[in-house]
Amino acid sequence: MGRGCRRTPDKLLPGIDIENLSLLHCCNGFLLFEHSCNIKTFEYVVCNPATEQLVAVPRSPLQKNMDCDWFGNTNFLMFDPVVSLHFHLIQFWNSFQLSVAAVHIFSSETGVWSDRASEWKAGEEGGEWARWGESSDILCVTDGTLFNNMLHFIVCPVNGSNGDDMIVAVDRKGETCRIIPWRENFSYPHFVGQSQGQLFCLTVGVPQKSELSIWVLEEYDTEEWSLKHRVSFLKLFGKVSCRENYDYAVVAIHPNCNLIFFFDRRCRKLISYDMDSEEVHALCTLRVAGTHK
Repeated sequence: MGRGCRRTPDKLLPGIDIENLSLLHCCNGFLLFEHSCNIKTFEYVVCNPATEQLVAVPRSPLQKNMDCDWFGNTNFLMFDPVVSLHFHLIQFWNSFQLSVAAVHIFSSETGVWSDRASEWKAGEEGGEWARWGESSDILCVTDGTLFNNMLHFIVCPVNGSNGDDMIVAVDRKGETCRIIPWRENFSYPHFVGQSQGQLFCLTVGVPQKSELSIWVLEEYDTEEWSLKHRVSFLKLFGKVSCRENYDYAVVAIHPNCNLIFFFDRRCRKLISYDMDSEEVHALCTLRVAGTHK
């Protein structure tokens, strides 16, 4: 995968400091970091903690030639050791005029970025942009998940525009393979994951925001969701109403059992919730980066 890293507290590779790394995404044991220094050379680092190997990924072509029309990007890591030992990065770019308007793909096999602008056709009728990028924004406060060999992530309407929330699935080439509308009334999705061979979606009811609902896509081809479980925020976090990514964050769903992991931001604890036993357990307290607390 790359050069091995040394077991030292402050260095991973020459020129990479832990303090300058931010975790963006993870997939099947691989970690994607953004590097805030030396971005003229590379901006991302992909790490395999099991083998202590790292790959430095250069900036994408759009980042090198960015103008004032672009205001940010969302990055996902795709890695499935059953399919290939190579990984891919998928980078979606937002513009002030076109919402999600560009897609770039990095392959560790070729070591270069590819631009899907011709297929994306931003600002034009037809093409993938018109299918979901025109008036939508990627819900980047959550991770995407790899399911059926495709990356699934949540997109939502921009600035109150008409349309449903949806789950979009893309392949390693960045091609949109499936769009699954979210039509359940009085709830909105904010986390998608996979467990036990099924796609899961966690939603919050509105306007109360007092409980979390766990849905499962029983049959992938039908696009019909079934309610699997409900749990109150009072039981999870001791608070009647909670805001996602402010009071708490969904960390992951266990791949082999009905267990969900959360980060309680108020007390900085990692907790687990068992849907079968309905038990909540505090696992550990996470310290703030750069401190010993």
